[in-house]
Amino acid sequence: MTPIQCAIDLAAFIKQQLAEMNYEPTDDKILANGITVRSGYMPVPKNNEEKAKQCPYTLVRPVEVDDTDDPDNECKAHLQILVMTYNDDTDNGHLELYHLLELVRQIILKNRIIVRKYSLQLPAKTFIPEIQPFPQWFGYMTVDYLIPQPEYNIVSHLGR
Repeated sequence: MTPIQCAIDLAAFIKQQLAEMNYEPTDDKILANGITVRSGYMPVPKNNEEKAKQCPYTLVRPVEVDDTDDPDNECKAHLQILVMTYNDDTDNGHLELYHLLELVRQIILKNRIIVRKYSLQLPAKTFIPEIQPFPQWFGYMTVDYLIPQPEYNIVSHLGR
């Protein structure tokens, strides 16, 4: 089990949970888009119209892995969960971001073991940058999951 597989499985779980919650964006311009949840990155949009078509989305990606020298310990995969919304309401558009970010946060905290493989390690942190690319709004979470450490091989090199 690798860090990217952990991200793939977590993204699939978040997607399934959001579908069960019947999450829909509130901005009419993107209502037909639904929500994209995936691991990794979104394709680079060519223009603002493509940006709007991509929103809302949630991306899950590993950003760091901690291994220890104790083979009985598990590795810790640090994942970043990016949440991006779109709303051109200058007064209340940010509420879309807070709503979706809170849904994702609750999904993670209520389901601390994912696919019977990965165990959430608290604390989980949420951050919303001050500067936003209006009419897009984004925030992210950082979470840590324990993943099995690869077993190491003992190999004798005798120069043969």
